[in-house]
Amino acid sequence: MSVVAFFGYRPALLLAATPIVCSFLIASPSLTPTLTFAYASKLLLALGISEYLNHSFRDVVFLHLDSRNLKHQLKSVGLIDPVTHLHNNKHFNIELDREVMSSRRSKLPLSVLIINIQPIRLYTFTCGHEACEDLLRIVSKALEHGVYRPRDFIARISVDEFALILPETDEEGAAIVAKRLESNIHRSCDLWIERDLNEALLMKSAIVKLMPNMTTKTMLKRIKRVAAKINSYDTE
Repeated sequence: MSVVAFFGYRPALLLAATPIVCSFLIASPSLTPTLTFAYASKLLLALGISEYLNHSFRDVVFLHLDSRNLKHQLKSVGLIDPVTHLHNNKHFNIELDREVMSSRRSKLPLSVLIINIQPIRLYTFTCGHEACEDLLRIVSKALEHGVYRPRDFIARISVDEFALILPETDEEGAAIVAKRLESNIHRSCDLWIERDLNEALLMKSAIVKLMPNMTTKTMLKRIKRVAAKINSYDTE
């Protein structure tokens, strides 16, 4: 019964407890108050352990499974990037609209971190499409590992660009996140890039802050201008 209680599955716990309680009653028809109290205490303890684990251990596991199932469902409706399995540009636009409205209601800051990874385009021309997809998957994992809060939303918005929505975050906080992501990217990808291209990987980033009079449409235009400006540095 203790093993069943560990998993916190109520029907199985009751099924296991019923024959045990019945056996106690049949084997000892004249139970003393002390024995009755001892048996009841053990049963209540098992139920207590079951409830505690049901609200902690199992909830964490099922939350992870629900997250994986949600990604599969989103992929089926075209909201997940097929290469990196991050959210795609379409889903980014939907989520940005939701967070802009939330920020305007709560009067809390909202920042979007634009990330450009170089030289992914050169890597495609040099090493091939499949090798580039492998690199993109490594980059996406490095970025995901640097995103800690559940509401932070990261998406791949173009070939070598990513965007991270940071609710309730000002420019200073977004800059801290950018440094953490850059450290993760270098740690994961530097050896990979240097081995194939003999040059260091470069992560460029810029922060777009939601201003009081901004709508989702104007913020998206601002994001596109900032992303284009980062890309323009490639030829300088």
